[in-house]
Amino acid sequence: MSGNNSFSSPSSSASSDSPPQFINLSVATATTLVSEISNGGAYHSYSSFGNYAVAEQSEPAQVIIERQIRGKQMIMCESAYYYFRDYLRSAGGPKEIQRAEELFKSVQIVRDERVDKIILHQTRGGPDIKLLSKIAFSTGVHYNAKTLECRSFPVEQAVLWNLFSVAYHPYRPLAERLQKPYDPENLRLLHAINKMEI
Repeated sequence: MSGNNSFSSPSSSASSDSPPQFINLSVATATTLVSEISNGGAYHSYSSFGNYAVAEQSEPAQVIIERQIRGKQMIMCESAYYYFRDYLRSAGGPKEIQRAEELFKSVQIVRDERVDKIILHQTRGGPDIKLLSKIAFSTGVHYNAKTLECRSFPVEQAVLWNLFSVAYHPYRPLAERLQKPYDPENLRLLHAINKMEI
């Protein structure tokens, strides 16, 4: 990596001796995978997003996501990738940027796909799914892949209509730049947890 503000483009193709089973990443999933909160920072204090750190202590997001991606080829559509890249450049910390570099060595970036029934779908009784997400879900359908995403009313409704397949996980935002030093009480708790034999 050339610097903390650098985020290079990954390879747009992948080769394999046999057809891979795909898992489709949303922007929220890529964010959660590289977030400082979900990568050992749950017991830090934050100037914002402290509620996510508290939630991470009892429900580690990485564990849930890793169950879904194990043994599969990760894909991400171009629009989602470029949106995430811009978000990371504006809000990511050095370690989050470095994690993203490592993550996208294993992610195949694929062209956007548009499935009419998804693009034209309108949520009943609530906010609609954003166009970027509709394109991401369409891409998942094109590759016969589940899309990893955070739970929300419009997404749940679309799943009930059998528009696409989703595996849910909790969301963790980019938070490294908002991190404060360890709270002494949290640090003592972390040491106690690390001494436990599981």
